[in-house]
Amino acid sequence: MNEPQTSRRFFLRAAGFGVGVSVVLVACALTILWLARQPAKASDRSVVFFSQAQVDSALAEPAPPEHEYRMLGTEPQYQYMVVTRSEAGEPELHANWDDVVIIRSGECELRTGRRLSGQRLTLPNNWRGGTIRDPEVRTLRAGDIVVIPAGVAHQFIPIGPTPLTYWAIKGRAANARFDNGL
Repeated sequence: MNEPQTSRRFFLRAAGFGVGVSVVLVACALTILWLARQPAKASDRSVVFFSQAQVDSALAEPAPPEHEYRMLGTEPQYQYMVVTRSEAGEPELHANWDDVVIIRSGECELRTGRRLSGQRLTLPNNWRGGTIRDPEVRTLRAGDIVVIPAGVAHQFIPIGPTPLTYWAIKGRAANARFDNGL
């Protein structure tokens, strides 16, 4: 069972645990991202909190037509969102954002890789579409956590009848590990 090193480093399975444990794991992931950034003065820091009621309320609202996500909050170093997918998302690559993803419900195939072909620039340093070259494929289920570093192409493909719902926390990469080798 020779699983690639990257799988062990960026993938954590919390299957079998409830949403409460997932929330604790989200807090741990945010703490790790927070510590990886430049230190801020104590007076500049504030706690970010989204209650289960806020998340449920966001999920009850229809997503904007151009997005499959609902933004919970944003600040200079982080973006917090909840995503629902019933169809495959496009491959995407962010040069300056690390993604921490916690699967809330459903199941998906996650494809990751270092290169995209046929992509289009959608925002500065963000590409979508095309194909992930030589993808590594994982199956994710409720309770799973995955960290996708800046510069890694990724695509979520829901499996089965239940829509895929996940939390995504984007943190600005301290030093983007992106080689422009699309």
